Amino acid sequence: MATSWDGLGKDARRLEADIDAKLAAFGRATAALSSIRSTALGGPASGVSTATSLGDAGRRRTAGAPNGNATSDGFAAAEHICTEVEGLLSRLAAAVDAMSRAQSATGSSAVGVGGGASRHMVARHADILRDYTTEFQRTQRALVASREAADGLACARAELLGGGGGGAAAVAGGLYAERSSLSAASTGADAALNAGAALREDLERQRQTFASMVARMDAVGERVPGINRLIRQIRRKKKRDVMVMALVVATLVFLTGLWKLA
Repeated sequence: MATSWDGLGKDARRLEADIDAKLAAFGRATAALSSIRSTALGGPASGVSTATSLGDAGRRRTAGAPNGNATSDGFAAAEHICTEVEGLLSRLAAAVDAMSRAQSATGSSAVGVGGGASRHMVARHADILRDYTTEFQRTQRALVASREAADGLACARAELLGGGGGGAAAVAGGLYAERSSLSAASTGADAALNAGAALREDLERQRQTFASMVARMDAVGERVPGINRLIRQIRRKKKRDVMVMALVVATLVFLTGLWKLA
C-alpha cells in the first residue's frame, strides 16, 4: 500500500472500482441462484409436498431438479467472489484508515494535504466504504439463505428417496424454522454492526476536527509573542503621542496666560 497522500487516494479509487465490479458480479450470481431455487422449487414446502404426492416418479423428478452439480458450481463461484469482495473491503478499510491518520497527522497547516479538502475526501471514501459494506452484507445474507434452502431441500430429497416422506417434511420444516431464526439474528447483528460503524465514523470525524482545532491553536500560540510585541509598541506610541499633546497644550496655556498678563 502506498504511503503518500496521492498514492493512498489512487489506491482507494482503484479498490472502489474493483469492489464495484465484484459486487455487481456477486449480485448477479446470487440473484441467479435465488431465481433457480425459487423457480425450481416453487417455495419452501412445494418440493417436498409435490414429491410426496406424486410418489416414485415425483421423487425422481424432484431429485433431478436443477440443484445438483450446476447449482453447486454456482454456489462455489459465488462464495469465491464473496471471499474476493471481503478481501477488497478489508484493503479499502485499511486505505481509508491510513488516509485518516495521514490527514490527522498533518492537520490543516499541511500544504500538500489541503486541510478541509482532505477531510472531505476522507469522509467521502468512508461513506463509499460503508455503502459497499452494507450492499455486500445484504447480498451475502441472500447467498446464505439460498445455500441453507438448498441444503435443507437436499436433505428432504434424501429422506424422500429413502421412503420417509412424512419425516422429510418435518425435517424440512424444522430446517426452515431454524433458518428463519438465524436470519433474524443475523439481521440484528448486522444492524448493530452498522450502527457501530456509523458511530466510529462520527468519532473519527470529531477526532479530526479536534486535531485541526489544536493545530490552529498551536499556530496562533506561535504567533502570540509577535502580537504582544506589536501591542506594546502601539501602546508606547500612544503614550508618547499623549505626552506630546499634553506638552503642547501646557505650552499654549502658559503663553496665553503671559499674553493676558502683558
